[in-house]
Amino acid sequence: MESNSEQIQRIVNYETLMEQAEALLRSESRSAAEMAQLRAMLRELEAYYIGEDWRRDFADDEAGRLPRDLKRGVLSEDGIDHLLEDFQALTQEAVTIMDDGIPLCAVLERPEAEKCPLVIYLHGFTSSKDRPHGVAACKAMREAGFATLRVDLYGHGESGGAFRAHTLHKWISNTLAVLRWAQAQPFVTELWLSGHSQGGLTAALVGGMAPDLVHGLILRAPAFMIPRCARAGSLLGNRFDPAKVPASIPTIKGLTLDGDYLRVAQTIHVEDAIDRFPGPVLLLHGEADDVVPVRDSELAARRYRNCRLVILPGETHHFDQRPMQMMEAISHWLRPFAGTGSK
Repeated sequence: MESNSEQIQRIVNYETLMEQAEALLRSESRSAAEMAQLRAMLRELEAYYIGEDWRRDFADDEAGRLPRDLKRGVLSEDGIDHLLEDFQALTQEAVTIMDDGIPLCAVLERPEAEKCPLVIYLHGFTSSKDRPHGVAACKAMREAGFATLRVDLYGHGESGGAFRAHTLHKWISNTLAVLRWAQAQPFVTELWLSGHSQGGLTAALVGGMAPDLVHGLILRAPAFMIPRCARAGSLLGNRFDPAKVPASIPTIKGLTLDGDYLRVAQTIHVEDAIDRFPGPVLLLHGEADDVVPVRDSELAARRYRNCRLVILPGETHHFDQRPMQMMEAISHWLRPFAGTGSK
């Protein structure tokens, strides 16, 4: 059993580490070596913050079992969290990419390597590039040695276009425009696509269209059922005659979609895109997903030529129950591919 002195020494060590990290973060200029040192410090602090030791230390502090004169900023519920957020803001680069006059807002984040593969991340229906589970997934990709570009697609987030006018064709066009932009970036050695829900469907469709550009796919609960449901006349809680598409349909969050969304979706056949993609694919799906059927991912995994399917126990459609298991699954699978790209 751990002694009180060992516990106090641990807190002192992490308190010192946090102070050193704060000093580096507040510095007006940092060398590449100092940035690498700062990343290592923050990784160590984060591991402490999400682990059992921090929870035990925090509980003991709340119960008054620690010395009153002990410096304990590291035990603040927001201390390490704010430090990580400040570092994230420091290392993010805002990017605007144009697609036929529509501005697409994105956030680029890179690992330490001078050159590396890039994963373009596509969010889901009514979501955005800043949804926490998407940010967490991209963090896992960077930990595996990949840069990430989180993009707000047509009619969503900070990008242009009206939500009600968005269609899968427009999202496909957006993604192809982002791929063209990414191809021109000198640090990029290889291009990958990732997406969640409708963004996962879009990533799969573009992968099938451009297997010469896209090396691999990371799909989380891809909404492969959207075209099938549109053809069947049942989508987003609406029932309609698929041969007489309504002018508009209500959706979640009080939003409305133009009927063109349904017309476009009816023409799309996901199986064709799956059959055309020869590269590596990671398919992640929550066991408790009540939005997108797990069965669709199981069937897609059998159809893809080179696919790893991971069903996450107890996880929902939005991967908000056990985010660490999602992140570990991504980084573990992706890490061997980090050094394979060339440009």
